[in-house]
Amino acid sequence: MRHSTPFGLLGIAIAALTISACSLAMAPKPKPAPTYVNIRLAESQLATKQRQLANNQARIDAVTQPSTTEVAQTEDLPTTNPRGIPVAHAMPWKGMSATLIGSTYLGEPDETGGVIDGGLLDGGTPYYWRSRNEKRERVFEAVVRDGEIIDVSRWNQGANYWPESTSLNADALPILDASGARNDVSSGAPDLPDPNDYDNPDDYEADAEDYFTWLGCDDPAQAAYLYWESIAG
Repeated sequence: MRHSTPFGLLGIAIAALTISACSLAMAPKPKPAPTYVNIRLAESQLATKQRQLANNQARIDAVTQPSTTEVAQTEDLPTTNPRGIPVAHAMPWKGMSATLIGSTYLGEPDETGGVIDGGLLDGGTPYYWRSRNEKRERVFEAVVRDGEIIDVSRWNQGANYWPESTSLNADALPILDASGARNDVSSGAPDLPDPNDYDNPDDYEADAEDYFTWLGCDDPAQAAYLYWESIAG
């Protein structure tokens, strides 16, 4: 009887592995599973994303672009008061839009009061303009409610802030640079020339300086010059 040697067994094992490898190589390879794309679903998702982007952009535009209503309201603002005086040369008046409150002869208010509680002016907010001297006295008040002025009033009419305080002239302009001294009818105050009768502030300054000196202004010539500019400039 013939015995198998170790080398013989090794040869048999190698041959078996070779045959197995050949069998695997010759076996048909499985085909990959086909990949299907749902075109309609993809298009629907893309359209949804585009709509979301468009909506987001519309929201951004609504915030960053001025409202057409606001533009229209700005265009409709008056340029004169009810008596035809340009806003920049006029005092605040009843019915005036609160948007113009800083555009009149007085400029921006110096003080904002608390909301009024009770009475005819209930719910209104008072705005005050003060003199430009050391006293910083209140000279004028306008009450705003619901976007417009509902009441106006003069303060310290007995002081020399109001050169025409004894008249009923609603268009009289205060001299905010005046000293605040009390008016004395018997003192013989100089006449205040009308700025509209002068073509330039230098000529007006020469004729009106005496009046502003009588008012007690620190710089009468400059006060006269500025007064002409604010009315006739």
